[in-house]
Amino acid sequence: MVQIDRADGDLVPVLWLLFCVVLVLFMQVGFACLESGQVRTKNSISVATKKIADFCVSTVCFWGWGFAFLFGSSEVGLFGGDLSHGGEHPERLAFFLFHLVFCSTAATLIGGAVAERMRFYGYIVVAALTSGLIYPVFGNWVWAGLDGGSPGWLAVLGFQDAAGATVVHSVGGWIALAACLIMGPRVGSFSRDGGHIRGSNLPLSAIGTFLLMIGWLGFNAGSLGSQLELVPLVFTNTLLAAAGGGLATIVLAILRKRGPCAVGSMNGMLTGLVSVTACCPSITPAQAFLIGEVGGVLYVVTSRTLRRLRVDDAVDAVAVHLTGGIWGTLAVAFTAGSLAQAWSILQVQALGAAICCLACFGGAFVLLSLIDRVYPLRISARNEWIGLNVAEHGAKTELFDLVQSMEEQLENPQAPHPVRVDPHTDLGVVGLQYNRVLSSFHRELRRRQEAESRLRDLAERDGLTGVFNRRYLDNALEREWRRTLRRDDPLSVVLIDLDHFKAFNDEHGHAEGDELLIRVAGALTDTVQRAGDFVARYGGEEFAVVLPGTDVESAREVAERIRRAVAAETARAAPGRAVTLSAGVAMRTDDIETPDELLRAADRALYRAKEKGRNRVCVDPAWLPRSRASRSRRAGNEDPPRDRANMRA
Repeated sequence: MVQIDRADGDLVPVLWLLFCVVLVLFMQVGFACLESGQVRTKNSISVATKKIADFCVSTVCFWGWGFAFLFGSSEVGLFGGDLSHGGEHPERLAFFLFHLVFCSTAATLIGGAVAERMRFYGYIVVAALTSGLIYPVFGNWVWAGLDGGSPGWLAVLGFQDAAGATVVHSVGGWIALAACLIMGPRVGSFSRDGGHIRGSNLPLSAIGTFLLMIGWLGFNAGSLGSQLELVPLVFTNTLLAAAGGGLATIVLAILRKRGPCAVGSMNGMLTGLVSVTACCPSITPAQAFLIGEVGGVLYVVTSRTLRRLRVDDAVDAVAVHLTGGIWGTLAVAFTAGSLAQAWSILQVQALGAAICCLACFGGAFVLLSLIDRVYPLRISARNEWIGLNVAEHGAKTELFDLVQSMEEQLENPQAPHPVRVDPHTDLGVVGLQYNRVLSSFHRELRRRQEAESRLRDLAERDGLTGVFNRRYLDNALEREWRRTLRRDDPLSVVLIDLDHFKAFNDEHGHAEGDELLIRVAGALTDTVQRAGDFVARYGGEEFAVVLPGTDVESAREVAERIRRAVAAETARAAPGRAVTLSAGVAMRTDDIETPDELLRAADRALYRAKEKGRNRVCVDPAWLPRSRASRSRRAGNEDPPRDRANMRA
């Protein structure tokens, strides 16, 4: 790690350090691209917004007190207390800026792990805790002596971390793991079919990976201080470690016969970069490549283990930064000159890694659990389904608008309204095609509805007159019968027959007879207009009218109106030839137990109308006064058998 040297007044190291500050700052761009591309579109704007927010928060916190906790003089040895930044000396300001971008890096890598489910304000709290407390306190134990003051207690033990494998990446990884455990997995992240949530823009993530690699050059080389002669070695080791990590993941994917994975390859490169961070100026290029390869293998193992344990890390930040940080910390033993020295260094490095776990993971888990009880860190299930772009930032996307339009159609599927699209975008083209499919669907739907309507008419309507047929009459009368029984409502039926129709049909022909039946059916339909009433062709020149909720006297009045209307219609249709109408009326009574009996009762009434001279309406004999009916039965005056062919002629 860079150490301040104020004696010689040489500004070259200062300018180099400022250049490295710019390179490390590019890592913020890389993280924004990497994480935005690996989350779903509905959360990409949220991720980018959090990247901006955590940089602002970490900058203020580190400037306000974090730098003092990290490098301020202290008697206790646990954290610094001097709030002075050393004035405006170029060396001090450059030193401050370099560690400021280091701190923001530790804070920002947490955002990827908890993406798509952490509240914005909860994330601000996590960033403030990381940059203002956890990172500077642990960093003080390792780097406190770099500004010329007393060293931290881990540094006194011999713990080494050249560029932050533990102080930056392991600290951020442990905090990210604690946050993931507290909030739980995203909805659908561990589905039964074995699938997983896929990123929305992997090419953008690839760009972010290369931007991070560029920034990593400043991350590692900026820690050299005035030892600028080591810059080429550090650059070489950094790039070789990245290549080793990426190549290891590619080879493992091929051996598993799944083919190279874009996300795995990118994260393998990043793990190689993390792994070489602690010892980049002290190893050979061959050692750097080997460290990167091992880091790539460990990333694959850790990532699969976390998934089996159902720990949901949206961008594999824990597997990359925590695993790479621990391995890179232990890999410092490669710098030893002998096996005994390597064992001694390994013990100290393992102790430092364990202390980092206890302090950072334990402290973060306790603090975040307490905060989660007061202010839940996780968003609601509804907001998670909608996406944080809209739920927390009100930032709609083309995809959201398209899905919202589809949801509106889902709520009202019969409305053929097209979705709103911008034809000049990729999703607009999708929307246009969807509208074409939707239009075709509704045309087919209308065609099928019309066909079904025609089939229904063929099944229920009389082909000549257009009124209901005998089949519909039987079914509908059965339904009305059950309904009136439940409600104890009256139900009447009028059975109609045209008088002298056979003679008219023989004289004028079947065509004229059919036309007369059509006109009679039209007159019946126009007369019977109350909701629930219906007209059906009973057979030949006979019609039936069903009148739910109508007693026998009201039904008689309806039948009389029908008789007059039909008489007027037949007079116009067949002048000079009297085709009249006879009708019989019957109503459901306790003595009538089935719909068929009701029709037979109406038929008896129709027979009486025919018997009495036609062109009249008669009521079912069961409705005659009991005494008169009894006298008729005693006198033997029951209705004689009917000759339907002669009586209906």
